[in-house]
Formats: sequence, C-alpha cells, structure tokens
Amino acid sequence: MPRTKCRLASAKSKDDMPPGSAPSIFQVRGAEKKRAVEFSMRVIACSRQLTCPFLPAANALKEAIKSASIMTIHTKQENGFLVPLDCAITLACFVPVLVFALALPLQSQQDSCEKRVVIVNVHDKHGQFVPSLQASDCLAKVQGKEVNIISVAESTETPRIVIALDASGSMIGLEGALHRVTDEILRTSSDKAQFALLMFSDRILKVVEFGSIKPEIASAVRNIPSAAGRTASRDSLLYATKLFGAPQVGDSVIVVSSGGDNQSKTSIDKLMQAYLSAGIRVSVIRPFKYGQSEDERHAAAEMDDVADSTGGFVDNILSPDDFSLMDQVINQQLLKYYVLETRVPPIQRPTPWQVEIIDSSHRKRKNIKIAIPQKLVQCASSTAFRP
Repeated sequence: MPRTKCRLASAKSKDDMPPGSAPSIFQVRGAEKKRAVEFSMRVIACSRQLTCPFLPAANALKEAIKSASIMTIHTKQENGFLVPLDCAITLACFVPVLVFALALPLQSQQDSCEKRVVIVNVHDKHGQFVPSLQASDCLAKVQGKEVNIISVAESTETPRIVIALDASGSMIGLEGALHRVTDEILRTSSDKAQFALLMFSDRILKVVEFGSIKPEIASAVRNIPSAAGRTASRDSLLYATKLFGAPQVGDSVIVVSSGGDNQSKTSIDKLMQAYLSAGIRVSVIRPFKYGQSEDERHAAAEMDDVADSTGGFVDNILSPDDFSLMDQVINQQLLKYYVLETRVPPIQRPTPWQVEIIDSSHRKRKNIKIAIPQKLVQCASSTAFRP
C-alpha cells in the first residue's frame, strides 16, 4: 500500500509531543488553528452530501479528528487515482490532505460529467408504456456517434410533481378546468407521489410546498382567486424549479394554462436551460379556449417546445369528455418511465442527442415513440463545497 510519511509518531496532546517534532493541531494557535479547524469541519460537513467530491478526504479527516494519533497517510488505488485512507491533523499531514481535497473534485467532476442519468419515456402506437426494456434494447447517439449505455431500468423513485396553475386573466371562464385537472392529477397519481402547488398570474399568488398531503393541495385549489391580471408563465415556471431544492430523478412540473404570457422577463431560452440543467420535465395541460390572440398562440407554441425539449408531454383538453382520459395520459406519460444511465464525451454547449429502441438485429423498432430531454447540457462546476 503506498503511503506518505508524516514526521512523528502518535501524540495525544501537546505534552505528549517529543522535542523537535512536527506540531499537532493542539499546538496551532490563534487564526491558524481556527482556519485549520474550520476547513476540516467544512470538508466533513460536505461529506454528508451525496454529491460531495471530497468524500475520501473527509473520511480521513473524521478519523484523524477522532484519534489524533495516526501519523501516516495511507492510500489505495481507486478508479485510477490515489485515495487517502487516514491521516492525523498535524501541519505536516494537513498539507497532503488539502492537496487530495483539491485534486479529487477534478476527478469527481470529470467522472460525473461523463456519466449522465436521464428520463426516457417509451410508448407504443396506442400510447401505452412499453415495459421490460434492457440496456441492450436501446441505442444512444451524441452528434451521430454511438455512446455507451450503462444501464436502463424502470423507475422506482417517489415522483415529485409541482402543479402550476395559471390564474391570470387569460383563464377567465376556465377556472373550473383548474379544479378538474388538479383533482384528476391527485386522484390518478400513486399515494407515494409528492406534490407542491404554485398559483400565478402576473406574480406568484400562492405556494403550497412539498410535504403537504393531497387534501391540502385540493383545498388550496378550491380557494383559488377569480382569474385576473396579466400572465407571467415563464417567470413563474422558473420560480417553480426552486421548489424542488436539490433535483431528483423524475421531478416534473405540470402547468395548467391556456398558454399566454404577456408579463414575463424570463426568456424562453433561459427557462429551457434551467429545466434541462436540473433534469426537470415540463408537461402542459391546456384547456381549450376560443378566440386566442396571435400572441397567445405564439406563447403556447413556445411552452409546447419547452415540454417537448425536456421530455414532457402536451395534453390539449378540447371538450369536457377529455377530462376522463387524463388518468391514462398522466399514468402513461408522467408516472411510468425509464432511468437511463449513459457515458458521453465532454459537452461544451447544449448538444442534441438521440435514443432509439432497437430489435435483436440492431434495427430501429417501428411504432415506438420516445420522449427524452432533447439536448445534453454542459456540466456545471461543482458547488458542493468551496474551501
């Protein structure tokens, strides 16, 4: 096992230190000690996060703080680079640990940027979910080049869904549709699904955060104000991403709106980037409205594009009879999906990609419809921890 020697043998306190030895943390005074301790504590706090790139170094620091006795950094080979196993908090050992801590994010970041986890919806010509697919049934390409698919599995995650209701003046006469759609979503979804609610017009009118039970969501919708005011759909949907906190696989926003927007400052490109970066799907349920203006039709087309680009769906309610079909749409399009993990080359800008379902002869299967995020976005710099 490779190891980096520190200068001294074990020492529990200042009095235990042999003459001429390297100082331990017990001998570091004032600001130096404070900085060393603060850095150590922040690395250890970071280790509680699943995405922490400092996890091996943080574990080393934890053990060192417990014992303050191990004067050697033990390392092992792991994924092509050295990982520290333990080291005491002496000034001589602190520097190598710091070097490890600063170097590990680069490796971790590169690895996480190469591996991508995306949601894939697969349906037959009747709109039914296609079950039991494996990685060998899928073909993925980035810029025309085939990439490795690591795994494909049907989701078992608890879905988190934000219901975003447009209560602006563009929905006058359609208030009943907001109640009906919300009731259908709540009724159709599994008991383990988690919901949040966002009502908006030209501003955010009401928010019910995750952790609320279905009756609380339904009660809030029954008390929705009369439709009035201008429409800020894009601003409101950008705000909706914050309700998730740290994104999870399968997160979705369902916006119920006629599609207009005459107030937002958020551009459609910024909205698209935010959802693609977070891996959140947008789906649109649009109650039919007579006499849409040209601006409303344009805004509705933009919102449909966001849904298509993030792997969501668009359901146009053309008559009261269509409400009874919503349970199939929600179940087949929203709650059933595959989690696909793939390894891709470095992405420098939003890049289109394709996923196909293939047969045993490696040919594309017919009568299959796939919904995926249309572009892979560049990997953001890690902000899990900043020394």
